[in-house]
Amino acid sequence: MNIPSAKSYQHQNYLHSLLLLIAMLGLLALIGFSVAGPAGVLGAFAIFLLIIITGPRVSSRFILSLYRARLIHPEQAPELYNGFYKLVDKAQIKYPPALYYLPSQVLNTFTVGLKKDTCIVISDGLLRCLDNRELTAVLAHEISHIRNHDLWVMFIADVLSRLTSLLALSGYLLILLYLPMLILYEQLVPWLLLIILVLAPNISALLQLALSRTREYSADLVAAQLTGDPLGLASALNKLEYYQHSWIERILLPGHKVPDPSLLRSHPTTQSRIRRLNDIAQEFPQHSGIFNTDDTDTWLDTAPKKNPRRRISGLWY
Repeated sequence: MNIPSAKSYQHQNYLHSLLLLIAMLGLLALIGFSVAGPAGVLGAFAIFLLIIITGPRVSSRFILSLYRARLIHPEQAPELYNGFYKLVDKAQIKYPPALYYLPSQVLNTFTVGLKKDTCIVISDGLLRCLDNRELTAVLAHEISHIRNHDLWVMFIADVLSRLTSLLALSGYLLILLYLPMLILYEQLVPWLLLIILVLAPNISALLQLALSRTREYSADLVAAQLTGDPLGLASALNKLEYYQHSWIERILLPGHKVPDPSLLRSHPTTQSRIRRLNDIAQEFPQHSGIFNTDDTDTWLDTAPKKNPRRRISGLWY
């Protein structure tokens, strides 16, 4: 069987991401032209560039305060930071991210911030659930997002999607204003324009989700290259998928889950990610380990365990 190489998968992901961004730009140009002709296209792109260059950024510290996350100091977790620094050095990241602890049993990790302000947040549940090998792989995945500039790419995609929706709303208002004139002068309703205005925001949102899925695939592959251990990440993904269900579901309804439609997912299915990692595992030597699996940090033993609940900020953790 011809197993695709990691490099082949990576090239496919980069090409896919580029095509999706071009499609979102084209959609923005189309709706701008539909609303105001060539001036609409120029105006849409001018606003887009203005937001990208000078637009406000939400501080990562503000986001972390909403989650009540707190900084993990190197002296608290020397073993964790030992492996983390090795991954950062190997990824050649100019501005190393900070590590934050989220006191919640939700199994979650995420990255916030851009450029010098990036932070990786790891939940209490995730730290207790994964072994050192799996935790290495998960950290490598988040570091890969930073190395690949995924946060910046998704910021651009979000701006494109929001501008498309804003232009569509402007088109609705223009049609409403001109509707009495269309009725009085018995002119045809611009059905084509209406169809474009209705479909464009939804198509842009779907393209944004597809781009997010592609960047997840790419981060998986780069993480495998950083650790040299694709099966470590596959093991972590498999464990996270398992613990997403309650113990009653695991006993009475094993493997039973109503899947979300693939087009509406921000992440690929766990099975497809594991399959890709298994495909490329043959290219890597046997796992040597970035973490020393015999040593563990003791600070987590005294950390508080908190059950997830909905907070005043609207976030669930």
